[in-house]
Amino acid sequence: MKFLRIVFGSFFGICLFLFLVVLFFASVSLSSSKEVTIEDNSILVLKLDVPIVDKAVENPLANFDFATFSPEPTIGLNATLKSIKKAADDDNIKGIYLNLSIIQAGIGTVEEIRNALIEFKKSGKFIISYSELYTHKSYYLSSVADQVYLFPEGLVQFTGFSTTIPFLKGFLEKTDIDMQIIRHGKFKSAIEPLILDQMSEANELQTMEYVSDLWNDVLQGVSNTRGISTEELQNIANQALVRNAEDAVSYGLVDSLIYKDQLIAKLKAKLNVEEDEKIAAVSLAKYKNVKDLNLSSSDDKIAVIFAS
Repeated sequence: MKFLRIVFGSFFGICLFLFLVVLFFASVSLSSSKEVTIEDNSILVLKLDVPIVDKAVENPLANFDFATFSPEPTIGLNATLKSIKKAADDDNIKGIYLNLSIIQAGIGTVEEIRNALIEFKKSGKFIISYSELYTHKSYYLSSVADQVYLFPEGLVQFTGFSTTIPFLKGFLEKTDIDMQIIRHGKFKSAIEPLILDQMSEANELQTMEYVSDLWNDVLQGVSNTRGISTEELQNIANQALVRNAEDAVSYGLVDSLIYKDQLIAKLKAKLNVEEDEKIAAVSLAKYKNVKDLNLSSSDDKIAVIFAS
């Protein structure tokens, strides 16, 4: 009888735990999808500090880490682009504040968001950027802003792109692992780290080509928005001239060095908000749930299915 009570108690405890977990995620899901109302004279805050994927999964269980019992959030590129476009037509949104550091996304994703911000500027609304650390990608994205600010003890990374390839041939030989590989064509280099101890000429050529193309696009983009020639930008990178925050100002990569309270004062000035009042700010995670009043009512629509 005691054994049955133990079994029943354990079973009841597990069922209760699962019920609470389901209830918790249901409430999270409902709250995240709830439509948000935006105050007048607000700013949209873009803080891209979590992985950016093509489309974020709405199911809260999909990105839940049961080891730490905490969610692992992601940002959907589609929702980000839609939110920026929506903000351009939203009378309640007066501008965008870019709070960027390390961006967990490829340069192609950054390019998409950057193009959307350039389009946003056509609305006449402001974009202000501030960071303690601008990496290559976050600076490239922030360079579209009307003003780019940096923390006085901060840093801008601007040394050019590079790539690192680990080679495992020596390790495999020492561990008596024999790789059986079939490939055709000299530019099929994915397996080279397993059979070589350095880059082949073909792989070095193609790697230099695509890395250089990406870097040249960044140089041209920054040149267009910051008014610095690509030759001067390339020299800054080649000589590693930006070694501290003051260098970033002197070479024109940022406009000035300010502290966070000074940034808030500048944002209040942009919004004509009194010094003792708070700024109405909305995050990207919330703004994506704001109803888009400019959605087409046409019956002729195209559905896009994201698959991963």
